[in-house]
Amino acid sequence: MLEVAEAGAALPANGVCWMNAPVVRIIAAHGESLESLTDRVDAGFDAARCSGAHVVLVWVALGSPKPTWGWSGRRALIEALVRRAADQLIERYEVVVSVTALPHHETEARAFDLLDRLMHVVDSRGTLRMRFELGGAAPVLHRGEP
Repeated sequence: MLEVAEAGAALPANGVCWMNAPVVRIIAAHGESLESLTDRVDAGFDAARCSGAHVVLVWVALGSPKPTWGWSGRRALIEALVRRAADQLIERYEVVVSVTALPHHETEARAFDLLDRLMHVVDSRGTLRMRFELGGAAPVLHRGEP
């Protein structure tokens, strides 16, 4: 499992505890470039491959409502994650994007738009979900069947 967090984003304290798998955490430093973070994510996938493991779950925690890289940068990061997961040629993979947003807030609307724009990247083996934190109930969206 790979956990990726923007600077200032919150990841679960002990990882996603229902997974009984090794967890690699990659947390962006304040001021870190999108390219640098993407390189570190690539290194995480490469390390898993070299050890004979597969990354079947990627948990991405988004931070500020006004991201350093902009929403287009977030899209590029998540798209790269989905593509790397799909490149592993495994039976199933999942990418979960955790967003902190209040209901009916601009961040929520932007997150839904981001999800819509990314759906074309997910193939039939993958699932892309969005989880909303601190907004009451946590609606979860997933890729429908083709």
